[in-house]
Amino acid sequence: MSIDELKQLLSLAGAFGIGGLVAGGVVFSLIKSFIPSYLAKKAENLATREDIAAITYEIEHVRSEYAFLIEQLKAKHQLRMAALDRRLQAHQEAFELWRELLEAAHTDGIGKVVMKCQSWWERNCLYLEPKVREAFVAAYSAVTDVCTK
Repeated sequence: MSIDELKQLLSLAGAFGIGGLVAGGVVFSLIKSFIPSYLAKKAENLATREDIAAITYEIEHVRSEYAFLIEQLKAKHQLRMAALDRRLQAHQEAFELWRELLEAAHTDGIGKVVMKCQSWWERNCLYLEPKVREAFVAAYSAVTDVCTK
């Protein structure tokens, strides 16, 4: 502060009196101590709010990725279970047809049963395991060879 400013301040203080000077000093000290701490707290709150927003975004992003992966796994598992059920059903049907073929082996109805086996095999061979697939074809082929001779 320059001397002119100090003189002006003293003349201003004299105009308000000692009470004004004391009140001005109290207000000045309150403002001097309160404003910096108030602004510091506001800045801290703003930074915390920004940090929380970023963290919340990351958490939600990870949650959505996990939810997507879980849904994919559920769909894959459901597809596998459906395929497993279909394979089990195909094996059961192959067994039933084999039994029917065995019963009709030396009868006049063998041709119908062999045609039924061939037709079924064409629709369901992919559901049978390789060994079962080969055994099924060998069974109705053998019956056909034996019965045609």
